[in-house]
Amino acid sequence: REARDIHEGRSEKREIYGEATPAEVKKLKDDGVPCAPLPSLPPDPKKAN
Repeated sequence: REARDIHEGRSEKREIYGEATPAEVKKLKDDGVPCAPLPSLPPDPKKAN
C-alpha cells in the first residue's frame, strides 16, 4: 500500500522495502508503480537457535 501511496503522491517520496506476493507485484507493475525484487539475505548465524 505504501508503494502505491508514494507513487500517487499521497505519501512522501522515499525508498521503501517490503514483501509482496506475485499477484501484488503484478498489480503494482500493471498500475505503473515501480518495484523490483531483491535477493533474500542468508540467515544471521548469530541469531540462529
